[in-house]
Amino acid sequence: MAADTPITYEELLNNYEFKIVRKMILREYPWIKDVKVVNPDEVNKYNLIFVDLFIDPYEMERTYGWRIAWFVSSRLKAGENFWSPYLATYLQNPTDSDEARTLVQKMNDDMISVHKSPALPKDLLLPDTRKIQIGSFYTQPDITIPEDTEPYPY
Repeated sequence: MAADTPITYEELLNNYEFKIVRKMILREYPWIKDVKVVNPDEVNKYNLIFVDLFIDPYEMERTYGWRIAWFVSSRLKAGENFWSPYLATYLQNPTDSDEARTLVQKMNDDMISVHKSPALPKDLLLPDTRKIQIGSFYTQPDITIPEDTEPYPY
């Protein structure tokens, strides 16, 4: 279903709400290195605007005490990128996945709170039916892979 109120990709990038959301996410979660829209052509595909988060999974690992899955490290060591629509996919331990889902929900709730904030003038926000949500998680291309990453389980 196409968006009720279409906007251009440039309008999104210049929008005050988008700028605030981006700054908030980068400040609150230092392991998130950038907030972008990987597929700008899809900005008007839905009323939700899905933004993609570029992360350093090893910095996230150190922040929360989680362990990054061997297959993520394997792909990164091979010089490949890794992405997933779920943060939990990056994690080795399934019990950490519940915490990751809770964290993603909090980030999405924070983004919605910016959209609903009475402190921001309505004319600077996205159209009322448009909201920003997390789309996918991508590894930041220039990350340093620690020596103690999980090996392939033989």
